[in-house]
Amino acid sequence: MDDCQAQISDLQERVAILKARIPLWIDVSSIAITLLLLWLALSQISIFFHGWSFFTGQDLLARWR
Repeated sequence: MDDCQAQISDLQERVAILKARIPLWIDVSSIAITLLLLWLALSQISIFFHGWSFFTGQDLLARWR
């Protein structure tokens, strides 16, 4: 019975450590996902502008250059 109690105590300690680390991992992963989605959005905008200039022959960014 003492062996089982020691295993339970060890498991409780490991769960407490894991609970302390979870918020950090959530923050890091949310920042990484946000950066990935921003990169994908910018690449889609770039593809749109390149496709438009290829299809119509007009440069959409000419007035800003």
